[in-house]
Amino acid sequence: MKPTGERKRGDDEKVREAHNKKLLKKWEDAITGIANKTKQIKAFIDKWVVHYDSRRQQHDVPTFGDVDSALQLLDGMVCKYHLLLAGSDLSGSCMVVPGNWKNIVRRVWIEKA
Repeated sequence: MKPTGERKRGDDEKVREAHNKKLLKKWEDAITGIANKTKQIKAFIDKWVVHYDSRRQQHDVPTFGDVDSALQLLDGMVCKYHLLLAGSDLSGSCMVVPGNWKNIVRRVWIEKA
């Protein structure tokens, strides 16, 4: 039979390992959430805004609400992980977007020649 101290140490390691697995799962879920939330926006920006082609039909166009929601998700993640890594709280919004961020997607930046 093991002495009490050895049994306790083994139990602590199991608890720590289970906790680490939960943290890793939360991290993976957060990354998956970001990818899912921004997938439609990324595709639209790449296919329509950046590589504009007037012959191409617009499909699955994100709304300003979709973009705003994604920005809020990213802002929350930045605040959370800044607190975790830097140890200081950035109360409120961490990402300040100057001016009207919607202007960038309201017009074509480069016309095809």
